[in-house]
Amino acid sequence: MRFRGPGGEAVGQRKIRTGGHCASEPVYQGQIPSVSKHFGSPEAKETRGREGQAAPVSRKHRDLEPQTEDSAWPARLPPLRRPNGQLTYQALSLLSSGRAPAARHAGNLPGARDAVSPAPKHRTSPREQPVFTTRAHVFQIDPSTKKNWVPASKQAVTVSYFYDVTRNSYRIISVDGAKVIINSTITPNMTFTKTSQKFGQWADSRANTVFGLGFSSEQQLTKFAEKFQEVKEAAKLARDKSQEKIETSSNHSQASSVNGTDDEKASHAGPADAHLKSENSKLKIALTQSAANVKKWEIELQTLRESNARLTTALQESAASVEHQAHSIDELEEQCSEINREKEKNTQLKRRIEELESELREKETELKDLRKQSEIIPQLMSECEYVSEKLEAAERDNQNLEDKVRSLKTDIEESKYRQRHLKVELKNFLEVLDGKIEDLHDFRRGLSKLGADN
Repeated sequence: MRFRGPGGEAVGQRKIRTGGHCASEPVYQGQIPSVSKHFGSPEAKETRGREGQAAPVSRKHRDLEPQTEDSAWPARLPPLRRPNGQLTYQALSLLSSGRAPAARHAGNLPGARDAVSPAPKHRTSPREQPVFTTRAHVFQIDPSTKKNWVPASKQAVTVSYFYDVTRNSYRIISVDGAKVIINSTITPNMTFTKTSQKFGQWADSRANTVFGLGFSSEQQLTKFAEKFQEVKEAAKLARDKSQEKIETSSNHSQASSVNGTDDEKASHAGPADAHLKSENSKLKIALTQSAANVKKWEIELQTLRESNARLTTALQESAASVEHQAHSIDELEEQCSEINREKEKNTQLKRRIEELESELREKETELKDLRKQSEIIPQLMSECEYVSEKLEAAERDNQNLEDKVRSLKTDIEESKYRQRHLKVELKNFLEVLDGKIEDLHDFRRGLSKLGADN
């Protein structure tokens, strides 16, 4: 068995035994699951057996089984197994024809229980007991595209696990009013996959579809997945126990059939020829039917191969679509980043516009002030002319004063020169005067001496 990755890509196949032949069925898992188309017809659903087991019986024949024993059938059936454990042609013929007593008798054979088990019903019986119940939105995969989800309920409905005591099996059942939405028998090969925080899915090959459940919270999804795993393990244990019981009963039936055959040979030695002729005719009929079944299985095998090829092509297209979507997502993310950058630029531009608007308002206020000031410009001009005239007069006066200052400076220099010259002359005069005064003192002293002498 091969598996698929989380993106739905094919990483494996599961082998299906069909009457001794082996076909490959792709297994899908992930966001876009698919189911093999060869499970669509009721006859094809019942042709899946195990290797070395009896040929399965179609459901349309099995449904014809009467409720009471038919008196037309012989009280004692011929042995259905040879001493080596293989099924006889009578068993193959009875199983292939779908005749009810043979089907009931073959139910004790290994593999025949699965071949003649009735199809799942859509109503729960008193023998079924609810194990777990929750509410969720139910979806089914689109049978045409195998890619899109189709809602099976308009609102959240009740989804329950039921345990069949008689058959020792588990089923998931959901009913919306009088409509059965889910009727899925859980097998050990099923897998419940969480594709998101609140969504999970599983594939039902018998119903030829994929069921999806959308929950209101992640806790409900986790509980449902855990219960699915528990039920799956319980179904596996039940299957193992039933196989052990079937093997035990088959060994017991082999021993009894061998003993019964020896007793027949001893007690019915007379009509052996007639019995052999009837056996030969039955063997011929069984051989013819077996050949027809082999042809039908070959046709089904070819159909399965073609279906597998179509599914492989669809898977490749799905992978290409996923890559394209991933590329589109990258482009969208880049566009989102560009949009965010543009938003930032727009925010900056808005701020700049607001600043410019405030500056414009200030300029308008200044302009109004200037306009008010412009109204007094003529008066200011006249005052300016008057001031200019005064300034010119002051400049003329200043020029005159400067001329006077220059003349005064010249006079001062001349007066200073004359003063220096006068100082020199005065000094000379004082020196001469001092000399004269000394001469007078000398003359006076001489006179005083003369007077004293006299």
